[in-house]
Amino acid sequence: MKKYFSVALATAFAAALAVTGTAGATAPKGDNAVEGFTWTPWKNTYVVGDVVDAKFTVVNHGEVVEQPSLWFGVWADKMLAHSDNFIPFGSGYALKDPLEPGQSVEITIRAELSHPGFQAVNVHVGESLAGEVDTGNNWYVGPITVDES
Repeated sequence: MKKYFSVALATAFAAALAVTGTAGATAPKGDNAVEGFTWTPWKNTYVVGDVVDAKFTVVNHGEVVEQPSLWFGVWADKMLAHSDNFIPFGSGYALKDPLEPGQSVEITIRAELSHPGFQAVNVHVGESLAGEVDTGNNWYVGPITVDES
């Protein structure tokens, strides 16, 4: 009887913890994403000196406050203008202000294409320090060609 009582008590305790959310609780996770990328003018082939405008959204789909880093490929080496919501950080950039869970921010960049040869339009939002739920949505990559003239 004593053995069964102990098992029943332990089972009831585990069930009570599960109801209160403390049993098996996992740490909140992050999920940064790049969404809605647009590029104007959009075409497959450009020449050095062409000016393009990029617009995209960085979204915090996670459960923690984020201030992710941003990285752009060589298409953005010669930025002519950009929105004021990101700043230089290390070898890339970072959002200027943190994003609460569910928040998003629109990023705009005007750049002059300055590298001849095949390039890719790249945008990467850094992975969450809390652990990224889905790293597949941290990137936007689109192929383009930039000719000398």
